[in-house]
Amino acid sequence: MKKKKQTRAEKSHGVFLVYKALKESGGFDKVPTCKDGSLNIGRKDGGLPTKPVVPCEDLSEADVLKECISWLIRHRVGAKRMNVGAGDLGGGNYRQYGIKGAADITCIYEGLRIEVECKKGKGGVLSLNQQKFRDWVQRYGGTYIIVHGVPELEFFMLSILQG
Repeated sequence: MKKKKQTRAEKSHGVFLVYKALKESGGFDKVPTCKDGSLNIGRKDGGLPTKPVVPCEDLSEADVLKECISWLIRHRVGAKRMNVGAGDLGGGNYRQYGIKGAADITCIYEGLRIEVECKKGKGGVLSLNQQKFRDWVQRYGGTYIIVHGVPELEFFMLSILQG
């Protein structure tokens, strides 16, 4: 009998489960971690590279963001764009606004909090602040997803929408 080829999402989930089992069983002599205790498997600055788990068109992050917000609204998901930044207000008044590391889109669907971080179509980097925000959302029962296009958003959201 011919074995079904695994999708990239299934492979990624499998790697995660193996890592989790090894870590919990003490199978690692030394697990690479950052100063804050988070897993260090990314770049020197602490960022984690991201790649789509579902084939997506190579669009800019701004285009991915616009298309994802439109898709969410069409599917009756309450979605709001979250902005983070800083600027000089004049007279030496430098101010920051927003939550550092917050996802690009925050959603509510039937009482469920969903955070959507958009990355460009071919992949991007999840910064250390974004990782901390993701961990905080998940710790308190929210859903955090990273998407590289509408096909990937559909992949993750349809299971939520269909309950």
